[in-house]
Amino acid sequence: MTKIWTILTVRPPTIGDMYCHYAGQTDAQDVYLYLDTETGSARITYDGEIGGGLPMDVYHGITRRYRLPILPSVDYAQWLLDRLAPQLQRVIDGSEVVWDGSNNVARENDDALDAETIIQTTLDASTHEDAYYEADASEWFGAERDAIVDEVRDHGVSDTFIAHEGCGTEEEPVLHDLLEYLEGIQDAISES
Repeated sequence: MTKIWTILTVRPPTIGDMYCHYAGQTDAQDVYLYLDTETGSARITYDGEIGGGLPMDVYHGITRRYRLPILPSVDYAQWLLDRLAPQLQRVIDGSEVVWDGSNNVARENDDALDAETIIQTTLDASTHEDAYYEADASEWFGAERDAIVDEVRDHGVSDTFIAHEGCGTEEEPVLHDLLEYLEGIQDAISES
């Protein structure tokens, strides 16, 4: 059988691709680097499954998935994709989809397995300095709550939200419950 070569294509990351915090869940979804060995598509995005379920293409190894220990900043995610591109291409080149009698599954050669070790080791070395930060609005504002109340009173919920939505840095974390927090303040102002 003739091998059809697949070339790696990288989808640039956005914070919307990487950050998802479902209502009722205590933490944001885990973030993974996904590599589709058939199409060559690589992306960093959150796991859309709640509770650890696996999509069938991941279960059968056709799409490779590597966990990031942090929620990365967009710049760091792009740096990772650029840095890991040669290793990702090795995984693509060393993978093939075969019928195992029940399903199409991926098989990898030794070079692809070695590349996967390098990929996961690189991702595991990610630190908090590379992270995207989030916080609870009530904890973040803490003692400054009176100033936020004044800001909501003077400028409204929308303008206050825009002023404090954060960019994901340690100094300006994304406050995942900010809108609800500000609406609660607005309700308290209306009732007084």
